[in-house]
Amino acid sequence: MGVTFKFPKGERAWVRYLDAEGNVRFFVTSKEMRDVYFLYRVTDGKLEKLGKAATPDALEKKFGVENELSPPEKPKRARKKGV
Repeated sequence: MGVTFKFPKGERAWVRYLDAEGNVRFFVTSKEMRDVYFLYRVTDGKLEKLGKAATPDALEKKFGVENELSPPEKPKRARKKGV
C-alpha cells in the first residue's frame, strides 16, 4: 500500500497531510494525552521532525503546511498592448 512510518515510542499519528498528487507530505502526532503535538515532514520516505505546539493549527501556521501542499500556480501570460 505504501511506506510505513515509524514514530517515536508513545506518539500516535493523528493527522496526515497529502499533496495534490495524493502523496503523504506531513504528519501530526501526539501522545495519548494530546497536550502537545508534533509536526513531521516526509522527505524521501523519511520523517523529519519540524517542531511542537499546543495545537495542530499552530503547527500548520508556523511551518506553512498549506503552502507546501498547494500545487504551484501556473505563471500568467502577459497580454501585449494593442493586440
